[in-house]
Amino acid sequence: MGNDVATVQDIVEGLDDGIARLLEANGAPDRPVTSIELFDSVDVALESGALVLAVGVDGEDRVRALLTAAERDGVAGVVVKGTSAKIAADLAADIAVVWLREDMAWLDVAVCLRQRLIDRVRSRPAADGSAANELFALADSISTLVGGPVTIESESSEVLAWSTGQQGADVLRVESILVRSVRPGWVRLLAEEGVLAEIAKSPDPVFVPAHSIDGQPLPRVAIAVRSGGVILGYIWIVVHEPLSAETAGQLRYLTRIVALQLAQLTMNPPSAIRQQRRELGETIFAGGPGAVIAANRLGLTPGPLVVLAIGAEDPRAAPGRGDGSLIADRRRVDSLFEHYLGAVHPSSVVLRNDGVLYALLGWPGLDDDAAVTETRSLADDFLRRSLDGTDYRIAVAPAIAAVSRVAVARAQADAILTAMLREPGSASARLADVALPMLLGRLADYADSLDLPPFSGPLRVLADEQGTNGQLLESLSAYFESGGVLDAAAARLHVHINTLRYRLRKVQEVSGLDLQDADAILLAQLELRLLRLRRGLR
Repeated sequence: MGNDVATVQDIVEGLDDGIARLLEANGAPDRPVTSIELFDSVDVALESGALVLAVGVDGEDRVRALLTAAERDGVAGVVVKGTSAKIAADLAADIAVVWLREDMAWLDVAVCLRQRLIDRVRSRPAADGSAANELFALADSISTLVGGPVTIESESSEVLAWSTGQQGADVLRVESILVRSVRPGWVRLLAEEGVLAEIAKSPDPVFVPAHSIDGQPLPRVAIAVRSGGVILGYIWIVVHEPLSAETAGQLRYLTRIVALQLAQLTMNPPSAIRQQRRELGETIFAGGPGAVIAANRLGLTPGPLVVLAIGAEDPRAAPGRGDGSLIADRRRVDSLFEHYLGAVHPSSVVLRNDGVLYALLGWPGLDDDAAVTETRSLADDFLRRSLDGTDYRIAVAPAIAAVSRVAVARAQADAILTAMLREPGSASARLADVALPMLLGRLADYADSLDLPPFSGPLRVLADEQGTNGQLLESLSAYFESGGVLDAAAARLHVHINTLRYRLRKVQEVSGLDLQDADAILLAQLELRLLRLRRGLR
């Protein structure tokens, strides 16, 4: 069997023989596997090509019924516990049988086997010779080629990936990305007009004119994504006119590459396994001895790990935003980000806690600096695609070597995020970007906890004399912010340099501040920065 598929033998190979092993007495170990499925009733149709976990199957009668269903539906193999596996191996004609130790939990086995299957498929070279050919990158490539915003959708109209630059699209497109599904009324309209049928039968892009329905959709081009004659999904592009013959030919080529990616997505796990993944993520963030085991199951080790945190200013402080809107907004961001990471960086896990969305990303083979840089790059890319990324900030913590340090990295991400929200600037940041405002913020919190006055010593004298907005304090602050360069400080204040010299002499006369005393200067600078920080908060 070639290296482009995963077989039953591939998936089982390498597991501890004391836990699971292929029974060689049976045939078909080289049959390709397309998914891992849980089985609990012989009355339910099985997935063709699946490796089926025989939940609740013991004794000859139940084993025989399982094998009958498996052979009927073209299953690749079955995983059976204990002595029942030997019975299955003796009875099976063309179904691979895997023995499993009796005390193994089925969900744990399902997660493990599915990860092995995905790892094998993902290791397959992409059409361009690289392993990074993901749906989001393809959406960007198609958008660059055609010159319009792109979505890649499943056969059931679920939005799987989208290009950057969607802000120029219509309301319908923006809505479909936010909820990750195309509005049913729009799909029905296209079906009634025969547009979907035309797209389904045409190997070429189909031009769909603008429609006057709610959302005023702009013209689009759509092309079906096929594999072996079966439609796996669609590519939709907002355009102004039909594509040229040359562009249409290039789009057909890219569609074949999209088909390879969509074929991988047919292996999505059941909802129970998705829930298991979230629970493993909670275990990692909670810490303790189970964190290492959970990280191994999720493929997060070896290699540096990076925690990032996504947050926004409390929307309840803004007019018209309440708790219901907050909850809906968070769920949308959670869904978008989990979906995005699942496509572009599978070695990751997402968790929301205390109003902040966290992610832990594994970067095997990279050093710490490269891992942080790559995480920042993913954060920026997600914000460009999220349509309202300016409302959110993403903090990227320094890399850590082991999951035992996740609590520390999370605290660092929280501190970075808090500093970003206090002094809005870039939508994403690393520790080096916000180290000073982060430390100043902690210092402000400490001073507030002690109910300290804003100024002490010389600056308190100035404030008592002129108030906190006085000319002398303003001039001293400009002098500090200009690094002690008189020309720059005078320009900042829009005054003559001699005027500034006079004011600084006045500062020393009134307050007694010694501009040659490093400690006095440091204290004065900190007090002025904290005053500005507090005013920014309020």
